[in-house]
Amino acid sequence: MSPLKWLRVTVAVIFFVGIAYAFLRGIPAWNVPNMTGGGEGMEDSFVLAQWQFVPSVLGTLNWVGVSVAALAILLALTLLFGRVYCSFLCPLGILQDIVFRIRRWIRPKVFLKFSRPVPWVRYIILAVLVACCVTGFAGLTLNWLDPYSIFGRIMYVLAWPAAVWGNNLLAADSASADLVRMDYYPVAFPALLASAGMLGLVVVMSAWRGRLYCNTVCPVGALLGLLSRVSLFRLGFDPASCKKCGKCIKSCKAQCLNLKEYWIDASRCVACYDCVRACDEGGIRYRWFTRARRLIPAKKERKEASSRPSAVA
Repeated sequence: MSPLKWLRVTVAVIFFVGIAYAFLRGIPAWNVPNMTGGGEGMEDSFVLAQWQFVPSVLGTLNWVGVSVAALAILLALTLLFGRVYCSFLCPLGILQDIVFRIRRWIRPKVFLKFSRPVPWVRYIILAVLVACCVTGFAGLTLNWLDPYSIFGRIMYVLAWPAAVWGNNLLAADSASADLVRMDYYPVAFPALLASAGMLGLVVVMSAWRGRLYCNTVCPVGALLGLLSRVSLFRLGFDPASCKKCGKCIKSCKAQCLNLKEYWIDASRCVACYDCVRACDEGGIRYRWFTRARRLIPAKKERKEASSRPSAVA
């Protein structure tokens, strides 16, 4: 595993497990002893929510100091390295990666191919969200479009009952005083149906086309994708090292690698680094993108690269 891939997986696991636990922390069977001997374990894991994009924006609007700092760091990371938020920090994005990984295990010989972007869909959704925020309907739209809110609803409405059932099952067969039965008060059926529908939509789109939901529906992905188009460091092909074996395309869950033109669509790349890990030749890596560098045509770049003894910097 490449260092970038290892870093991404480590951070993603911390955020996914921590945020999921935060929504389930009130269940006795899930409480684990902390280093000081207490029973609360990850009681404060909701602090990870401060690093979610929409909550940090809302906190910044209310002049919450931590949110201002978190939003500034998230924007800076995007302008430097692209959509690292989508793969490192976003729990809904990580959930999509888990679903897609399971699909790969089930059907290992079925690969995604490069597809041309259809940006107007995501930009319309982003524009609708902005219009709703301006006109005072931000609460309703954010509840159904913010990836953190969607993940939270899935955990609270769907995962919480399952966790309570598991807790009660353990409590019935255990003599430990720490395990007690819990009462569960079900949510309204429309909320249950809506949450199940959102989970089904995300799972189906992820199993079908990887990060399709992120790149066609999610307004946070659309906004960060716009910023990523001008990021200073981006994953790019090195035509001098690339052997055109196609391993990178088979590993890409965003369908954003155009090997024929040596082009990576930065607005859709979610910085998962699967392509970096798949390439044995070092043909894809982070590169400094200046304006002049971006204007070099792919064919000319390939010709210039072939005449140089070393890889493109």
